[in-house]
Amino acid sequence: MYKLLIVDDEEEIREGLADMIDWSSLGFLVAGTFQDGKDAIYYLQEHEVDAILTDIKMTFASGLEIARYVAEHKLNAKVVLLSGFQEFVLAQEAMKYNVTHYLLKPTDLDEVSATFQKIYRQLEEEKKQIEQNWKQRQQYKTLLPMLLEQFFFNMMVGGAWGHEEIHRKLQQLGLPIHPDEGKCSIMKAEWSRPDLAARSPERRSEEIHALSVAITKEKDQVYYTCIHLGDNRLLIVAAAMGECTYDEFAKKNEQFFIHIQKSLLSLLGMSIRLDRHKVYPSLRELLHQRDFVEWGVTAADNGLSDLKELAIGVLTMMRDELQESDLEGAIRELREMQEKQPIIEWCRKMFVSVPDKESGSPENERAIIRQAKQYISEQVERGLSLSEVSRYIHLNPVYFSRLFKQETGETFSDYVTGLRMKKAMDYLRDPQYKVYEIGALIGYKNTKYFHKLFKRYTGYTPSEFRGK
Repeated sequence: MYKLLIVDDEEEIREGLADMIDWSSLGFLVAGTFQDGKDAIYYLQEHEVDAILTDIKMTFASGLEIARYVAEHKLNAKVVLLSGFQEFVLAQEAMKYNVTHYLLKPTDLDEVSATFQKIYRQLEEEKKQIEQNWKQRQQYKTLLPMLLEQFFFNMMVGGAWGHEEIHRKLQQLGLPIHPDEGKCSIMKAEWSRPDLAARSPERRSEEIHALSVAITKEKDQVYYTCIHLGDNRLLIVAAAMGECTYDEFAKKNEQFFIHIQKSLLSLLGMSIRLDRHKVYPSLRELLHQRDFVEWGVTAADNGLSDLKELAIGVLTMMRDELQESDLEGAIRELREMQEKQPIIEWCRKMFVSVPDKESGSPENERAIIRQAKQYISEQVERGLSLSEVSRYIHLNPVYFSRLFKQETGETFSDYVTGLRMKKAMDYLRDPQYKVYEIGALIGYKNTKYFHKLFKRYTGYTPSEFRGK
């Protein structure tokens, strides 16, 4: 229920509005009634409400003053003014305070109800948008360690990005870091735990992800990024988000590493040891240093093995973007390579960033997506995987997955599901098809799973949809 205040200096109108409208059926709860705007403003200082229905003219504080208070204090409350004809100029003035509606006296209860039905829908839409924005922020926070690791990984395997490209990519990641401003450092470390050898590959993958989440963050105006080198070695890149001296920056790095040591030991039972620490004048200076690439690629005696493990570490971080079969296939393909240069080329293709629509060759990319959509549309009624479609259009699965999401606004899986549900609705409109047959017709062998997806997509079971 959304909370509502009713404010009017005429008791009959005030109590009539509170009692004669079925507010609960409209989705509102009357949180309070007041005879003057002054009392309402006092209430707003201590309580949150979603809507205010108020007379525009009252003795001490008018409805206009309530609207101004709401606007100036940025309260999330919809204001509806009740106005007589003679106060029409005041009602016009109230518009600058984002008053939602104004109603003329004498009050028509049906009109009040209709107005608050609209407000309820508006509040629901705003609530949904807030929830969606929160989910997107959470998803971004989850993906950020992976995105940053990919950014530095591309540089480590020789990504030829110029100054402007590096700056643009940092802005895309939402990081207030300039390549030429602020100190930067790199720390080479090794982590371990007593039962490391006994850990399953799945468990190690989870621990690698946990390490990235624990390390990749902003602390004391320095942004830290974890880069896995394979096995149990890692790099930590630190970039200052503002000006500081060499000594100040080095001390912040040291304090952060000590903090990470304590956190990993207490929460995950891991110990981490710092092997090397070097400070550079700027991020750009670091990215163009030969030892940055060498630390990532030839840190161990066996450079080939090390490069493979580095790539697999980043690939594992991308498991949410890939189907399990695609992830296993990519790792298998990588492990079979026996020379460094093919691995580096493979890495560049696998982890290449999806270009913005303003850059690159957008027309070609859109043509590729149209080609993929055409193929999906033709094959959607049978089992269809991201791997199969990416092979058909000759793109790497990871690249295709991100390109598809950028161009369509949907993940590959959501897009395919949406097409299948639309096909199912078409079949359900045709009485010659039995409900229990339709799931199989669009590629779902499990009828219960099809019913569950259909209800999630439409809000109805297949039988309910047919009966509409």
